[in-house]
Amino acid sequence: MIELLGKENLAKIFQPTTSTLLPDGTLVVQRHEIFDDWTRVRNEWLVIRNNRVKNFTFHHTVYSGLELREQLERTGFVAVTLYGNLDGDEYGPNAQRLIAIGRKPVSKHSRSRFASHDPANSDEI
Repeated sequence: MIELLGKENLAKIFQPTTSTLLPDGTLVVQRHEIFDDWTRVRNEWLVIRNNRVKNFTFHHTVYSGLELREQLERTGFVAVTLYGNLDGDEYGPNAQRLIAIGRKPVSKHSRSRFASHDPANSDEI
């Protein structure tokens, strides 16, 4: 399971700068910049507390529902299903989140590393 903000929703709510005043008086200023043809977001967070500033910079990839499904299927997941929230509502234009659930196929020769091995029930030679 993967849970994230989908690119479709991000495009509707994107703001280049936001700020939040926390209950303890800390001010968090967030700057966001879309780059690489709407595939990545560069973020800078300024945390201002007691007249001191800490700066955090990071970036991440953003996915549409289609892009996430294709990426999961390309890496071997099957039965990939998308949802719009953790309640299982469908993924669509009004979805708040992008939830993807898929599974890896189980082959005859693969076993979970956590499964116990019973030689009596094995087809190994």
